[in-house]
Amino acid sequence: MICDPTRRHSQPWYRDVPSDHPSMQGDILVVAPSMKGRLSPSEWKPIVAASMIYYAKLNTRKILGIIVMVAPFALAIGAGILAVVLSPDINLDFGQFGLLLTLAWLGLSLSPFPFVLWFERRLWLTADRQAADYAGQQSMIQVLGKVESFKLAELEGGRTSSLLSVAQRIVSLKKYQGATVRFG
Repeated sequence: MICDPTRRHSQPWYRDVPSDHPSMQGDILVVAPSMKGRLSPSEWKPIVAASMIYYAKLNTRKILGIIVMVAPFALAIGAGILAVVLSPDINLDFGQFGLLLTLAWLGLSLSPFPFVLWFERRLWLTADRQAADYAGQQSMIQVLGKVESFKLAELEGGRTSSLLSVAQRIVSLKKYQGATVRFG
């Protein structure tokens, strides 16, 4: 449902949403204001499908992200306590132990950071492919091509760096062979 922007508590045409990347807030479709009236409802289908698949997969992986952030801290605490308790040669006061623990946590939690961009881009390509299986590969490519032809500002400079460009998404979809069903 795309709501009336004059209604209170309703922001369906949100300025920071890229043209090819709508999102859902409850039952409200949030799209870029520059996309208002540019696509028919059937043209929105593949773009919204890809976005919904992306966010559904991202939400399920947030739990894994929390575990990835908490696990190094728990490991660092456990290793530090074991090292202090089991080794009489280690003579650390509370401040030194806290500093060592903080450095270990920073090292362990920041080490996967370079993989976040790769993960988000891969997740977008997966969502595009699943949406193409749902809405049709050619339909998805045509709609993305149409969005790209608008040459809108948020496609050029307003995107977050983790999002793929529309051209990259189109190239990926053209290489995609579609879902295959194998029997036996």
